[in-house]
Amino acid sequence: MAIPLTDSIFAMLPETAGHLAGRLGEPPTAVTLGMKTAVEAILRALSARSHDAALMKEIINLTACSAESNAGDGDTPRGSGLARKLAGENLLRAIFGSDHSTLEATIAKASGLERASVGPVVRATAPLVLQAIGQRLQAGKMNAGALASLLSSTGNGFQSAPVESMRTRWAMAAVVVCFLGFLWLSGWAMQSVKGASPASPGSLDSAATISRRLPNGLTIDIPRDGPESRLLSFIESRAGKTIVIDLDRVEFHPGKATPESVSEDQLQDVAAILNAYPNLTVKIEADNSGLAERAVALSPNRARAIIHELTDWGVLPSRLTSESIGDPRSTAANSTQGGPAQNRLVKLRIIAR
Repeated sequence: MAIPLTDSIFAMLPETAGHLAGRLGEPPTAVTLGMKTAVEAILRALSARSHDAALMKEIINLTACSAESNAGDGDTPRGSGLARKLAGENLLRAIFGSDHSTLEATIAKASGLERASVGPVVRATAPLVLQAIGQRLQAGKMNAGALASLLSSTGNGFQSAPVESMRTRWAMAAVVVCFLGFLWLSGWAMQSVKGASPASPGSLDSAATISRRLPNGLTIDIPRDGPESRLLSFIESRAGKTIVIDLDRVEFHPGKATPESVSEDQLQDVAAILNAYPNLTVKIEADNSGLAERAVALSPNRARAIIHELTDWGVLPSRLTSESIGDPRSTAANSTQGGPAQNRLVKLRIIAR
């Protein structure tokens, strides 16, 4: 008797959950519960749209992409898995759109995870769902129709909540939304009086993002006016041979050369762009401005750490060099809000061949 699809996915979770828990600083049990909740939400959404033939064909294509990346070079596990991870993000976009706030709020409430940790958990779960579906497709030689039947029957197992309970949940959600809306309006009014505070370097407004399809077929979501968009415009326009961009969402732990987890999304997007355009070479320039003289040694270490991150995502080391720039004088006052983060800048000098 075949193992239920849900059980196959759940069996994959412990290893990934353990890794995520360490990186995010969350309890492994909370991460596992968050991933299980994400699995159920994804399968429920796929079941509800199992009649959509176009979506079923897209899922089959995404599982093929995931399977190819799983067979990649074992020496670069994250690099060989970049296409797999992006395929997972394309799955989320196909079934939930670009705004995952409702999904993430549900998972945070069910698992007890901090809201900032939910996004990475969801993005780590989606490729596992694709992997399990791909294994079923390959084993059963399924077409789109057979996949629709599989997903429909799998989703039915999650649709047993009493109607009254569901109504109660929606009513509670409506109250919460109204309350949050009131808080938002209150905060907006206060900011209008006091002046809006600057966004943190790691923040990303989903309303200001765009989807860009790369020449290798991968699709990434990037800030409309961010450094990734400027990089793509430079590449596509061939306006010059060199461009310098600041990675505005890369942050380091204070006093260390280790990038914080909030940096991963931007580094992954940059790696995806560089992998799609192999004719580019890159110099990583870590700014030591604002660092005390005894800490200036952090700068080259941080540049090398970014090289390590990009090579982990599949960029060839031969395309990457590093350099320390700046001086101990601050580009922003360390005593001001956001000053220390602004003084930990990482620049990419892109050289087109």
